[in-house]
Amino acid sequence: MTSTLMDLSIAAQENTLSAMETSKAYMLESFKAMTATTRRVMPTMPSMPELTPMIDPREAVSMSYDFAEKLMASQRSFVEEMMASLSPPEEI
Repeated sequence: MTSTLMDLSIAAQENTLSAMETSKAYMLESFKAMTATTRRVMPTMPSMPELTPMIDPREAVSMSYDFAEKLMASQRSFVEEMMASLSPPEEI
């Protein structure tokens, strides 16, 4: 079976995503173990009043990914319009 450039590209993308998922799983496992150890050593965190007015970290992550999604959608629309302008005109 002959592979096309598209097949190879899709396979490379799938392999990249798979490697990222594996890497994230190991990272999360390590982070959870470190957090559990830290909580045993220091069950309560000292308060840091100067940081109180800051945004909740989960809200910051959500806001950042919402922005990234909008940015990617905008870029996709731009590239799709650019590709459409490069296409030969449709015959009437």
